[in-house]
Order: sequence, then C-alpha cells, then structure tokens
Amino acid sequence: MKKVKIAIIILTVILISLISFAGVYVQKQNRMENQVKGYKLGMNLSGYRQIRIEPVKQEGEAEITDEDVNKTKEIIQTRLEKLGVGEYLIRTSKESIVIELKEDDKTNYLASNTVMQGQFEIIDKKTKEVLMTNEHIKLANVLYNNTQNGTTVYLNIEFTKEGTTKFEEITKSYATTEETKQKREENNNFGLDSLTGNSTTAATEDLNQPKISMQIDGEEILSQSFDNPITSGKIQVTLSRSTRDNETLQENIQQASAVAVILDNGKFPIKYELKENEYVNSDITIKMLVTFSIIIAVIILIALSILVVKYKMRGLIASILYIGLIALYLLIIRYTNVELTIEGIAGILIVFIINYIITLRIAQQKKIIQEDLIPIAIATIAFCFIGWSQIASLGMVMFWGAVTLIYHMITIKVLDN
Repeated sequence: MKKVKIAIIILTVILISLISFAGVYVQKQNRMENQVKGYKLGMNLSGYRQIRIEPVKQEGEAEITDEDVNKTKEIIQTRLEKLGVGEYLIRTSKESIVIELKEDDKTNYLASNTVMQGQFEIIDKKTKEVLMTNEHIKLANVLYNNTQNGTTVYLNIEFTKEGTTKFEEITKSYATTEETKQKREENNNFGLDSLTGNSTTAATEDLNQPKISMQIDGEEILSQSFDNPITSGKIQVTLSRSTRDNETLQENIQQASAVAVILDNGKFPIKYELKENEYVNSDITIKMLVTFSIIIAVIILIALSILVVKYKMRGLIASILYIGLIALYLLIIRYTNVELTIEGIAGILIVFIINYIITLRIAQQKKIIQEDLIPIAIATIAFCFIGWSQIASLGMVMFWGAVTLIYHMITIKVLDN
C-alpha cells in the first residue's frame, strides 16, 4: 500500500513537471495553443516607456523649488497607484521629471493621464471669469446609470463645504432662462441629464443664456446652465453616451476613472509640458534569457546526476521530487502574476540552491529532524522575495513558506518508506 502511495506521489510530481516545463496544448483555429499561463516580465527585462516632462517657464513666475518638484512627484505616484500601475520609476530634478512605465496596451492611456497638470476650473463661458478651482473639490469618482438604452458612465464631483455654497450660488446665477426653455420645447430637444436634470449644451444655444464652462487643463468637459439650484454640493458629468457594448463601456469607465483620479489628487503646483515619450528596449533580450535558462537547467541536471550516482535509488527519487518542487515554484510564479525582474531571478536561483541543499541532506540521511527545515525554509522565503515587492505581503510569505516546508516533509516521508 505504501509503495502505491509513493508511486502516486511520484507520478503526480512528474505530471506537474510536464505541465510546468512543457505546457498543455489545445488545438484552436488550426494551431496548437499552450493553456498554461506565461511569465510576466518586469521593465528591466521587457523594455519600458520613458516619458520626460519639463516645467513651462513663464516670465514673472518664481523659481521652481524642491517642494514643487516633490509635490509633483507625489501626485504622479498617487495617480499611477490609483490607476493600477504596479511597476514604475520616477526620477526628478528641477529641470525635468522622467517617468518609466512598463510597455503594454495601457501605456498610452497612462502616459497621457499621468502627466496632465490637472487644473480644474469652472468659468463664465462669456467673460472667462474663474468661478471655482481645484481647492473646491472634496472628492471625484465614477458612477453608473443603467437605462433601456444601455449603461451611462458619469464623473461624480463632490465639493467642499465652501465649494458647496459657491456652487449653489453659481447654479442660481446661471439659471436657465424662460426664453431658452421655450426654444428647447419648440425644437423638441430636451437635452436633460438623467441624473442632474440640468440642460446641456445642445439645449442652450441661445446666445443670451448665461452658461458656465467646466474645464480640465483648458479642455471643456461640460457647458451648461441650470434648471434648478443644486444644494447637495454634487454634480454628475456625462463623459460619453449610453452603450450596451461591453468593450465601449470599459473604455468609458477607463476614461472617467482617469479624470476622477486626476481631480481627486489635486493639480501640479507648476505647469509641465511633454518633451519625450518613447519606448526603450531592454538590454537583455529573450534569446539571452533562453540561453541563461538552458545553462541553469544543465547545471541543475549535473547536480542531480551527482545525487543519483552517489545515493542510487534514494538520490533518484529525491532528484525527481526536487525537479517537481522547481516546477511547482514556476507555476506559482506565473499564476500569482509576479513580474520577473533581474533581482527576482537572482532570488529564484538562491531559492533553487537552498532547496538543493535541503534535498541533499534528505538524500544523505534516512532520518532528518523536521525542525531543522524551519530556519532553511525561512531563509528560502527571505531570498524568494528579492525584487518581488508586488507580492511581499504576510499572506504570501506564509503561503510560500508552507509550500516549501510541506513539500520537503513529503520528500522525507517518501524516502523513509
């Protein structure tokens, strides 16, 4: 019975190893596709987008201070984190700020939104008088409204106590005139926002109708008058039309979320302009990584061959289980969305070495005190997280430690039976 259990364990390990190293292929549209998830490479392995912005120098303005630069860097970091960017690098000086982002399908979107100054203004559309600014914003987020026509995405802006009072005064001062209302009815063009009940640009073409213009960095996102005073201190801005198409909806959500993040974290203390936006290739190519992986594999095979020659069947079983542990590690790396970096690969190699030492000790002794594995497992965990800040949480540390410890305890039981 024990031999059957051992055989099942070894066959399971071999299966895991085949899945990890060879993959699982399924035919799709006349070609075979590997269903096992691939590795995610970090910026120093896959290349990155380099964005450089420089302050716009205007006559009469004070010199840029370190405080201005640090504040701008802090705002950029907050924007990137709220937009879901895990890996980035920011280098700052008074002359320029350089941002490095991983290159993927979101990079253009991130680049354009990260470097915006974020200057919010509500102005009189005719006189250009500034009525409200960023200091009046308390919160900005995204809302949704489902109708028969589909889902509409709204940018929700909540004002501070002072901003609420000021905005109420604006909605009274820029009330929709009776003449505009009459023209709207005549044209059968209601143009009403489904959440606010306010008339939109299309409904207020009367030149005598006073209107406000809501702008971000000088770009208008709303132009309207108000049918009723708004006392809640909130306004919802429609940034796109209702849609039933999921892809379009996700794009609308992405756009609204970016604007919300920009408004929610304040504007740059100084104005910057984009000077560089280009892709930078990594010095390490895929061919180099493949070659390096082959070299490591050959070294591991030589080390395991020595184990087999020296300890015969015990060494063979220990070697099979060691390969299975490596295969399990590599699967976990792929399915926990770890982005591999040069530092991370160095950590992985140290993990392999430590676990080979454990396997060697198990092969040498018929009995081993399981408590002896604890300090080695802790060391394994510590080295395992070199360069892996994305998953360096207590839960993940415990998970990796448990995997290492349990696997070697299984190895001990298999060899001792």
